Amino acid sequence: MLLQENTLFHSHYLLKKLLGRGGFSEVWLVENTLAGNIKMALKIYAPGAGLDDDGVSLFSKEFELVFNINHTNLLRTAHFDVCDRSPYLVMPYCEQGSAGKLIGNITEEQAWNFLHDVAAGLAHLHKQNPPIIHQDIKPDNVLIDNSGQYLITDFGISTKARNTLRKSIEQFKKISGGTIAYMGPERFGKDNLPIKASDIWALGATLFELMSGDTPFSEHGGLIQKSGAEIPDIDGEYSENLKKVVYACLAENPWDRPTAKILMEWKKEEVSPQLPQPKPPKPKQKHPKRKKILWFVLGGIAIATAIATFLFYSQVEEYVREVWSDYFLVEMGNGQNELTIDPVDVNEETVDYCDEPELPIESMDTKKNDQISPITEQQKQKEEKERADYEKEQKRQRLEKFTFFEKNLGNNYMVVQQKSNSLWGIIDKNGNIIVSCTYTQASKLLKNGCFALKHENGKWDIFDTSAKKINYGLENLNEYQ
Repeated sequence: MLLQENTLFHSHYLLKKLLGRGGFSEVWLVENTLAGNIKMALKIYAPGAGLDDDGVSLFSKEFELVFNINHTNLLRTAHFDVCDRSPYLVMPYCEQGSAGKLIGNITEEQAWNFLHDVAAGLAHLHKQNPPIIHQDIKPDNVLIDNSGQYLITDFGISTKARNTLRKSIEQFKKISGGTIAYMGPERFGKDNLPIKASDIWALGATLFELMSGDTPFSEHGGLIQKSGAEIPDIDGEYSENLKKVVYACLAENPWDRPTAKILMEWKKEEVSPQLPQPKPPKPKQKHPKRKKILWFVLGGIAIATAIATFLFYSQVEEYVREVWSDYFLVEMGNGQNELTIDPVDVNEETVDYCDEPELPIESMDTKKNDQISPITEQQKQKEEKERADYEKEQKRQRLEKFTFFEKNLGNNYMVVQQKSNSLWGIIDKNGNIIVSCTYTQASKLLKNGCFALKHENGKWDIFDTSAKKINYGLENLNEYQ
């Protein structure tokens, strides 16, 4: 069926103007001739091509799940129907159009309002059971109502439904990389199922485009970031707080991104995104004239770290049980468990890093190597201790991000839960993430020491004692129990 202006669709919708066209659908301004010619928006899927019986049935079930979802920042669908095997939605017509008209021109105030409204809508979708992942946040899918509020549209279409559309439309090979531009780096990996954090990355890319005029990695999206590219700077007279929010949303690792609920609650004067920690700097060669400054700085860091660590551990109950040879399970006062390295002994004698060791008079004879070697060895030992302390502190900081199961995978891996977003994954003894924290649930220990982690879509992946995925996409765990 060819859609044209001033023709009737499904006997009573007069097509007035094509508002937009994508790879799967067309959006039309229509007049409902059965309701006083009221203006409405019609979104028609698979126009011309249509779907088979299974495709139509799938769409009916999909939209049944979202019809009763109401929120201020979600565009309410008024009606669902099918015409010539093409599913369609009847929605309110937003005369102000989409956020696409703000690309490169959005003001600071508009950007904060956009962030709040879209995050609020996403938070409502993400808290559904099962969670609804939008999968296609971009300027064209955020409409503006007459009061200036931003409304998310085109939600509730699952990956399965999208694949059904692709198979039914001959033009799908011509789809541009527009959607890819808003896809986070995790969508280009082996486990590429969309997750809540994927919507957050898309929101960050959308805000980046509204502020700068282009998406952060052009049409390639997170694929470029996955290859090592850094997030570009945002030009324009925007506050540092607003830029920090966008950078936090675009974090490469999903677990480093804020949740939609957190974004919704941030105000422009009270932003404190937890950005990914930078990599430790490479050791520099010693410079004789800088030794005293170096000892003073290192001493200050060591003392500050010792004080902070003591204050932290003074608030936990004195119950420590060994999990690994150099790791301990600390039971917090609120009943939670945390993983840490050797508990700090506050009675241990501290080293004064601010004073250089006094050199024996005989060591001043630089011609006698046997006399200066003890000093060189002493300095070497101190440097090695400082390096070890630094590495231990880095481990502690990594491990502080998790709560976890008491049971582990073999002796080298641990199933953990990310504190920031309550998602599950697997880490090694050094606190490095081996399996991304993108799972919503972890099982109890299964036979053969295996663990199962559950996707947001309700299916389980199975991991063996070496943290290797040995099965995936299971509906239940019967064969492993």
